[in-house]
Amino acid sequence: TPVVYFEYQETRDAEHPIRFLKNYHGFVMSDAYTGYDWIDAENGYRIVHVYCMSHARRPFAELVKATKTEGHAHTAISYFQALYAIEKQAREDKLSPEARFYLRLTKSKPLLDALFTFLKKTLPKTPSGGKLGKAIKYMLTREEGFYAYLSDGRLEIDNNLLENEIRPFAIGRKNWLFLGSPRGAEAACMFYSFIQTAKANNIDPAHYLTAMLEKLPYCKNEADFEKLLPWNIKAELKEQKNQTSATRSESLPKAA
Repeated sequence: TPVVYFEYQETRDAEHPIRFLKNYHGFVMSDAYTGYDWIDAENGYRIVHVYCMSHARRPFAELVKATKTEGHAHTAISYFQALYAIEKQAREDKLSPEARFYLRLTKSKPLLDALFTFLKKTLPKTPSGGKLGKAIKYMLTREEGFYAYLSDGRLEIDNNLLENEIRPFAIGRKNWLFLGSPRGAEAACMFYSFIQTAKANNIDPAHYLTAMLEKLPYCKNEADFEKLLPWNIKAELKEQKNQTSATRSESLPKAA
């Protein structure tokens, strides 16, 4: 069941994701933000750190845009394009996680091997302080994490889906600028969590919020509140929609 969860914190310190993920076992995908360095350093291997391929690709793409003649950045981009073409094929063929795992193992891994071989050969020829050198080092220092998505067919190659979930909040923040107080920010995170989770479960957010808020005053225990989560209320909303459609059909004038 897809869940989108927003949490407000006054700082970006690592202590917050450490607290949030303290009992978690699984995969975490991120960019190179230092707040997640603890995953690589010491987590008892209970969390596998997966690095976002889109963040790795971005500086190479910027170099390709800025340079007219083809060079090392263009070669790197060709590898990224091939890797993403495999992901597109998997989506279009609607492959199961198991089938996607096998596809990546046979097609994506050889490409990643070739990409990292190219990067290792190219780095010594590149000024370390330049954009290309920094882009290459970004990947080489996190090599294991860029291979990690191959280990499970449920994983994506990047976290673009998550960034799309964050975008409405980011756009809104540019309009309202401030949320008034920490409590206001916490309230906003709560509602955005409901709205984006409803969307992720193919539920109209307006219908979901209406149904949830109507039933909320009658909740007496934890089980009642759980029934109002988007994936639990989805079936009820579908049934209501079917009943409404049936009522409208019955009210139509019948042909003579």
